[in-house]
Amino acid sequence: MNSGAQSVIETNSFWTAELARKTFFFISVYITSFLTFFRESQSVKDDIFVHIKMVSQVVNGELKIPHVGFQYTVYYINKLFHLSFNIAAFMLLALAFTFLAYIIFRLLKHFLEVSTSIGILSTTCLLLVSALYIPWFNKYIFLGQGSPNVWHNPTLIMVKPFAFLVTYLSILALDSKKLKHWVLVSILLLLSMAYKPSFGVVFIPAFFYFIVINHTKELTVYIKAGLAVFPSCLYALYQYYVMSYQFNNNPEQGAIQLSVFGVLHLFTHNVFISLLLATAFPLSLMLFRFKQFVSNKYLQLILIMFVIAYAQMGLLAETGRHFGDCNFFWGYLIVLQLLFVFSFIEFVKWVKTAKSQNILVKSEIGLVSIIFALHLFSGIYYFSRIVLLNNFR
Repeated sequence: MNSGAQSVIETNSFWTAELARKTFFFISVYITSFLTFFRESQSVKDDIFVHIKMVSQVVNGELKIPHVGFQYTVYYINKLFHLSFNIAAFMLLALAFTFLAYIIFRLLKHFLEVSTSIGILSTTCLLLVSALYIPWFNKYIFLGQGSPNVWHNPTLIMVKPFAFLVTYLSILALDSKKLKHWVLVSILLLLSMAYKPSFGVVFIPAFFYFIVINHTKELTVYIKAGLAVFPSCLYALYQYYVMSYQFNNNPEQGAIQLSVFGVLHLFTHNVFISLLLATAFPLSLMLFRFKQFVSNKYLQLILIMFVIAYAQMGLLAETGRHFGDCNFFWGYLIVLQLLFVFSFIEFVKWVKTAKSQNILVKSEIGLVSIIFALHLFSGIYYFSRIVLLNNFR
């Protein structure tokens, strides 16, 4: 056998092994997430159970809610494949979660050019990290701190893939100036609003502030961005109208009020410490790599979104018995995962330069690595509690 033929065989074997690893990984993610969502739905207090129960009510017009994407998607899967609402919901959520894993994997490959094995390992870590858990500070892992990974809310799970795609494509649209990228941003943002408006109401103001900072005198950018988000803005007004309809026709449904950290104080004794526990990894990275961190366009946009999302979470609440439902937290939780993923990408870029750095820089990298590991250990513990105890708190 000549060397050329041998080389072709080795190349084919390599790509076959790569494909097998990726296929096994994403099938494993799908099965694991399906079983996790099935496990969670056994609790009547879990959001998955509640949203599945709402499918018939929404489709039959018995219940009017602002975002109906999840309910109608489950309904059409039920009709198309003759599955129960429960199985249809678990399949849909597992598919969305697997797609999220695929997007994170592709982002790592795109920005870092890592091997498939490293990409799979890194994606797994990023799908597990949570806020740092300090039991003597707060008995809750999730409540009070939040988490980059949230397992119990179906509409949030549905929105996250859209959030990653819109964030990536919005920067791409600004750089490439191609119409197709603006169109994709517009469509994906609108679809995300149908499942949950939480990302849209954070992204839209943040995106325009980002444009003001980076594209001050480019009038065409303002026009294109305005046209891209216009359908979502209209839909948001409609959703607000539906919410107002609920407020006016259901005395038990809470209206929106200003409450400075009122909801957060229900679950944490110290808001500042809870914020540090949730963001220790990106904050430590920003501390040591401030210039590189803020010059990264993706992180710049995400930081603006984070400030807006945290302000919504900290200042807004519902009145009445829904005060403690934390319905203004969702935007923060979406952006928190974006912050972790893109911070991790910046961190790996830093690590790749470690060989040429002095001992101080290597010590800083070591400290940030330890903090990320603590997030990962906390996340593994959090996930195990969800699986074993069905406790997402």
